[in-house]
Amino acid sequence: MKNPLKYKLVLVKWVDSYGCTSQWNAIPDKDPVSHYCYSVGWIARENKETLVILPHISPENKAIDSEEHGCGEMAIPMRAVIKITKLI
Repeated sequence: MKNPLKYKLVLVKWVDSYGCTSQWNAIPDKDPVSHYCYSVGWIARENKETLVILPHISPENKAIDSEEHGCGEMAIPMRAVIKITKLI
């Protein structure tokens, strides 16, 4: 990776599901609320359905090979994305 800044660094606000208890519980009588998440990373790929961000990127590593490397890939459905803020 000659220029790691060719990837756009962003803060993503997105809505996620929550719950999945491991035991039987009383059915809640409260109104449900949305569960918001915030993730930071470089946009690796995106299309109309999915945004893929990487929190860790590395330039080419001659000891391994000459390809770009990333770690911690996260795919977020675009329908869950509330806001994308470009970071400097």
